[in-house]
Amino acid sequence: MSSDQITFKCNDCGHAVSIDESNPPKDDDILKCFGCGREFGRYAQVKEALIELAKAEIDKMVENTFGTGVKPTWTKG
Repeated sequence: MSSDQITFKCNDCGHAVSIDESNPPKDDDILKCFGCGREFGRYAQVKEALIELAKAEIDKMVENTFGTGVKPTWTKG
């Protein structure tokens, strides 16, 4: 797998869903599972949800490393 891919599993069928970040869909494109056809929503919405999940994971790692109450400050740039 390329480092330019984001992969997650479909909650309905478990099929791996990949997004090629070197050639991403347009923000208005609907992402679907090729295994069962489930629609995940528009790419812009899915991308934002994945960013929020990544931030939560980083917050947990920082807290585990530096202790309770220490969190990074997230700003949109």
